[in-house]
Amino acid sequence: MTDSRYAFVRLEPYTIEPCGSLKEQEQCDPLHHSTSIGLPRRKHSCTMSGREECCQVLEIGRRVEGGGLFVVAAHVTKSEAERIRQERLALVCREVCAGCRQVFDRRQVPEGRPIGYYGQYCSEPCRNSKEQEIKDLALQKSVSGQVVLIIDADDPYCYVATNNGPRDKEHQHSHYSFKMLTETQEFPDSKLSLDYCFLDRPIVSLSTQRLYPLVRFALVRIDSYARSMWAIVGATMEEGIATSFGVGSVPIIIDLRTTRMDSLPEEKRA
Repeated sequence: MTDSRYAFVRLEPYTIEPCGSLKEQEQCDPLHHSTSIGLPRRKHSCTMSGREECCQVLEIGRRVEGGGLFVVAAHVTKSEAERIRQERLALVCREVCAGCRQVFDRRQVPEGRPIGYYGQYCSEPCRNSKEQEIKDLALQKSVSGQVVLIIDADDPYCYVATNNGPRDKEHQHSHYSFKMLTETQEFPDSKLSLDYCFLDRPIVSLSTQRLYPLVRFALVRIDSYARSMWAIVGATMEEGIATSFGVGSVPIIIDLRTTRMDSLPEEKRA
């Protein structure tokens, strides 16, 4: 999980609306639709602040605990509501780049949109550099037809890499390809979601997964020449602990959270 207390939020999760008092008065007012027939709109004032323009800031998203739509601030002026919204957005959209490790605002990346599937990179060079690092590590630790799960020491992500083998010049495809089904749970007690993809890139295919409380994936390995299935492999990551299974092969798990610590001299581990 990330250090953030938010499991998932939209990129613009905060909205400004009339406060609860004004909304309730308008709903109870039999003439609140009067403008549609040309009558003057009735003015209301908030029973708490006395203002005709009294606002509340709402968050649309889900926390790790609880969820749904809830009031962040109520009975504030329009200018104060906008200040709160911008302040909260700066916290929600803050991300640590998975490439360079610098903190950045996901709303202010090049071309105005986040880089990477989860918006985890501050720039395209950072994404390319990180993906190449993961692919190089997968190639070092595997042979053609194997699956590698890499859990990064610093990132809230894991990487599933498949060693597809080199592309055959005559047949114009890689020796192996993989079909992957992923099951995730974004926070405790939420429903499970499924995602399917086909991994058939030359040499190495890469899929990034956020380390939610629960992530499962299963792959079938297909021999492109024989057009047959030769292995079913998979892994489960529950609360950060990885276990694997397989028929015909098993995934190679590289957990850099422990590998890097074990490689340090004893005096540096203390």
